[in-house]
Amino acid sequence: MFSFFWLSTYTVYFTVSNHHQSNTQYFNQSQAQQQNNFQYNRHAHQQQAQSDQLIALDYDKGIWATYGYCFSNAFNYDGRARRKEFWFYQIAFLIVSIISICIIFFLALAGESEDLLLVGIGLVQLVHLFPSLSLCVRRLHDINWSGWLVLLCLIPYIGGIFAIIIGLIDSYQQTNDWGLSPKYKA
Repeated sequence: MFSFFWLSTYTVYFTVSNHHQSNTQYFNQSQAQQQNNFQYNRHAHQQQAQSDQLIALDYDKGIWATYGYCFSNAFNYDGRARRKEFWFYQIAFLIVSIISICIIFFLALAGESEDLLLVGIGLVQLVHLFPSLSLCVRRLHDINWSGWLVLLCLIPYIGGIFAIIIGLIDSYQQTNDWGLSPKYKA
């Protein structure tokens, strides 16, 4: 922030004092330096994403390990997630939801408040919100789409169809901004 303020003040000073040639030369040097810094930071981010992905690739996940892995990465929106990880989580989420709803339903029948059913179902869904969003973002990264498209999953009816579509599309084979392909690793 300080360097941007200094650069803009410096540019205005030279524009006002008619030193156009030296100002242009300085601006071009600063612009090239900013471009180099951007490329360096992007390269460092790609290396970190690739190393994180390599750690995940060594771990052969089953359904419940994938479910736990998604919860441990609930706020990790970097990297890529294969179809296998996506569908294993969905199956585990379905099983946990059915068991939770059955327990809550039987508690409601046993004389607990009828509102317990609605609150319990809401809590189960709320607990799974962030791991599901994170997984969908990583799945979108795997098919080389923007993670912001996860917002479509929040639209009723359309979101469910969109989630099925991203769960069916095959992985992008080449390395992209989010790391190596977990499926087509070299």
